[in-house]
Amino acid sequence: MKNKLLGCGLAMAMASGTAMAAPPPVDYWGAGLGFLQVTNLDNGMSLVANAGKAMPDIHKNFSVEGEFTYSLSPASKGDSILKIESSLMSLGGYGVYTHEINRELSVRGRAGLNYNSAENKTTGSACGLAFVICPSGSESKIELGFGVGASYQVNKGMAATFNYTKMNSDSTMIAFGVKMDM
Repeated sequence: MKNKLLGCGLAMAMASGTAMAAPPPVDYWGAGLGFLQVTNLDNGMSLVANAGKAMPDIHKNFSVEGEFTYSLSPASKGDSILKIESSLMSLGGYGVYTHEINRELSVRGRAGLNYNSAENKTTGSACGLAFVICPSGSESKIELGFGVGASYQVNKGMAATFNYTKMNSDSTMIAFGVKMDM
């Protein structure tokens, strides 16, 4: 019985050592706040989270990145008489090329595909009138997304980031955040 327990313990220790030696699934992750700009509307506020994996087999400066964006407050226009609001949730996958200017500062470009789900609604007291059309609804689509950005290395493993992303034909995002290296 002791040999079985010892064998199980050794097997678990070896398995955990192997798991610890495996590379992490991502090389970096980040989070921040973004200003969502929708055509003809005022800015909304969004939460932005991303994670990336370096792809040195393709190029030493190339990585792939996933990004999630969620509206905290909708982009809007109008007042209590007639108001238009647009909220966006998106999932994006990008190829990213990063160029290091010096040890602290780097710039990057990225392009990929975005799944965008937008919810648009029109509200206000004018919506009750027979001659005023107040459309509301949602739409989902996949579109090309691209952007540029910069990061400043604050300390080892942490950087302040800025990104400008054209998310779809109607929306852009300007985001500020932090990036943590794994």
